[in-house]
Amino acid sequence: MASVRENQAFYSRYKFILFSEFTFFVNDDIIRDQIQQAESRNLFGFTSKMNKKYYFGKIQLNSIYNAGIRHDMTTDSRLSNTKKREFLSDIKLGNITEIIFTLLHSNK
Repeated sequence: MASVRENQAFYSRYKFILFSEFTFFVNDDIIRDQIQQAESRNLFGFTSKMNKKYYFGKIQLNSIYNAGIRHDMTTDSRLSNTKKREFLSDIKLGNITEIIFTLLHSNK
């Protein structure tokens, strides 16, 4: 039986402002449906993977085990109505915290 382990820690920080108008007059046929999305996000996490090989005579079985956690924190998240990239009104404002756990097992 042989095994290999891999561990990975990660962190990312970004800020973005995105304007979009993909509904084309669905909600407002005069000023259109342009929106602005904006946020500042910190994203960090850890994953651990183990690959084990089992031998039964000439038969090889490969098992992969994977576990991880990811934590996202956004501040100043904003969804706003805009026209020609000018602010009109807020749709939603706030901060978001999200934690994701992952588990995986597979055999080959």
